[in-house]
Amino acid sequence: MKKLLFSFIAGSIALSAGAAEFFSVGGNWSDSSAWRDGVAPNGTNINIRGSSADLKSSIVVDIDATVDGSISQWGGGKITWDILSGKSLTLAGSSTGAGWNPDNTATIVQGAGTFKSSASDGRLYVYGGTKGSSLTFTSNVDLRGVSFVNRSNVLKETTVIFNATGSNSLTTSTPNSAVTTKIADFYITGVKDTTTTVKLMGNVSLGDIRISKYTNVIIDSTNFSLAKSRYGLIDVQDSTLEFVGDKGKAYTVSGKVRLNGNATVIWTGVNSYTNLTNVDFNVRSLDYSTTDSYAENTVIVNGRTDSAGFCLVDCWDAKLDYTKEKVLKIQLGEVAEGDDYILKLAHISVLAGTNNTYAITDSLTLNNKTQQGKIEGLFVEFVNFDNGKVKLTNDLLTEEDWTHVRADGWENFRLENGYITADRIAVPEPAEWALIFGAIALGFVAYRRRK
Repeated sequence: MKKLLFSFIAGSIALSAGAAEFFSVGGNWSDSSAWRDGVAPNGTNINIRGSSADLKSSIVVDIDATVDGSISQWGGGKITWDILSGKSLTLAGSSTGAGWNPDNTATIVQGAGTFKSSASDGRLYVYGGTKGSSLTFTSNVDLRGVSFVNRSNVLKETTVIFNATGSNSLTTSTPNSAVTTKIADFYITGVKDTTTTVKLMGNVSLGDIRISKYTNVIIDSTNFSLAKSRYGLIDVQDSTLEFVGDKGKAYTVSGKVRLNGNATVIWTGVNSYTNLTNVDFNVRSLDYSTTDSYAENTVIVNGRTDSAGFCLVDCWDAKLDYTKEKVLKIQLGEVAEGDDYILKLAHISVLAGTNNTYAITDSLTLNNKTQQGKIEGLFVEFVNFDNGKVKLTNDLLTEEDWTHVRADGWENFRLENGYITADRIAVPEPAEWALIFGAIALGFVAYRRRK
């Protein structure tokens, strides 16, 4: 019977068949006799201590290896897993049990082989990490998501990076179009009061993506598409999604984004976004502490962005007073030299009644009465607004609707020469303030004399 062993060769640890014994650099491994036929039994854990820069720890995977327990690393330094071509490393995972803890190490999983998860939901579970730690995959990856879990309170801050070199692939086992009962094809979930980040790079082709529970996702890809998706949807709730555009050319993102409560989308660099951003109102944070608290939705534009626009959607929640004021905040950066805008929108529109239908209809002030409720008190609020920053191709807004577009220090919003335009609210000059206060003082003196 073939036995899975590790051998210490030239400063590295090899997962191979045939070596008599194995060593780790400063750490301890599970009993080698437990490893048979390339499969570790239930409960088997791998513990690795990172080494100094002179002697980096590395593990070579030259068979199809499975870890049914956890991979736990510590001690700082760099740890490399090298999965050889045609081979795979499969890791178990669950919300309460197995997973990967990079602790304070910089871990790289590389090679022409494939990393997989044997968790029931197909996700990679990351249950630990401190400031500066990372788990970077340049190998092929076949997963259905990433879940951060603060098991034993050892998760503080960490980053997971996929396809950093762009030479391999990030894929999912089953296209969502074939799994009609699934809400999403790729799930990313974080943990409150921790700092967790997932970065998607290189060529990424996934199905519908759902991001939730206080995590940050950065899409910095050479090509990003939702080719396998059922709805063409990235759903963001209680989290942040950032698109990093290519400064050399327009970066086209396929798929719709749904800001589904306490959600922020950030456009950095030059982006060409081909679909409407769907913003749900009358919704609560997943972590709501009261039944009457609205979750905010925010868009931050840090670089020139073309978008099909914003579709403001009535998402009914019976526990909320849906007549309260609801605001979509759009924070604008500065217009770059040579550009004539920072944000270009095709439409700002309202749709009532459904989450997954995208249409251009209705107005900001129309009370849409449907079986799911109605939108009232709806405002679009610009932060750092100035004339000449925002282009709007199609004006669907009535005169009353424009009263629901606002920015601090501005009034009388309208569409003028293709730009959202407003008048700056006049602020009295110092001399004018002196006249105003002088008039108030004279009035007060006259009043006292009459008394």
